[in-house]
Amino acid sequence: MKSHFTRTLVLITLLWLAGLSLAAADAPLTVLEPASTSLVAARTPERARWTWNSPMAAITPGGDLQWQPLPFHFVKGASARYIDFAGGNDDADGSQAHPWKHHPWDPAATGNAKGCTGIQTYVFKGGVTYRGQLIAQESGVPGDPIRLTRDPAWGVGEAVISGAEAVTGWTQGADNKDTPGRCGGSMCRSSPAMSGRRMPGISSASRWRASRIGRSRTPMIR
Repeated sequence: MKSHFTRTLVLITLLWLAGLSLAAADAPLTVLEPASTSLVAARTPERARWTWNSPMAAITPGGDLQWQPLPFHFVKGASARYIDFAGGNDDADGSQAHPWKHHPWDPAATGNAKGCTGIQTYVFKGGVTYRGQLIAQESGVPGDPIRLTRDPAWGVGEAVISGAEAVTGWTQGADNKDTPGRCGGSMCRSSPAMSGRRMPGISSASRWRASRIGRSRTPMIR
C-alpha cells in the first residue's frame, strides 16, 4: 500500500514538471538590447607591464648575444625625495638641495628620513654608491608605484645600491712575502719544486692582499 502511494506521488511530480517545461517552451523569448554601446579597449598582456619580461639582448648570426638594454627614462611621481649617501643628512628635508643620507626603508635611517612613508619617488644621486639594507614594508598602487630611480641631471654616472661593505687598505702585494708563488711564501715553503717560481697564468699585477687593523694579513688572488 505504501509502495503504491509512493509510485503515484512520483508520477504526479514528473507530470507537473513536464507541464512546466511545456509552458516555458511556449512562452515568447524576449531579447533585451543594451542601452548604449561602446568599443572596448584591448587588454594589455601582463607581461608587457614589466620591463624584465622584455628581451634585453639579440642573437647575432654567429650565435652570440648582443647586449641591447632598454633606454632609461627618468620618471618622477607627484612627490620626490632625494638621497645622497656620500653627502646627505637624514635631518634635512629630502629635497635635491638638501638630500637625505639614508632611504627610509634602511634600518640605519634617522630623523626626517626615517619618518617618511607613502608613495614617493626616491631619487639616488648619480655617481654615488648607496651602501645599506632596504626592507620594503609598503607598496604603491596600480598606476602610481613607489619608485627607486636616478635623475641623469643630478650627479655624474650611475647610481648604485649595494649591500656590500667598502674594503679599504688594499695594496698591491706582489712584493709581500706571503704572496702565493713568491719564493719565501707559503707555497714555496710547502713545495720545494715551487721554489723560485710563480703561479702559472697569474701575473704579479693580479696578486693582491688586504689588511685590516687587528687582523692578520690573508693572501688573496683577485
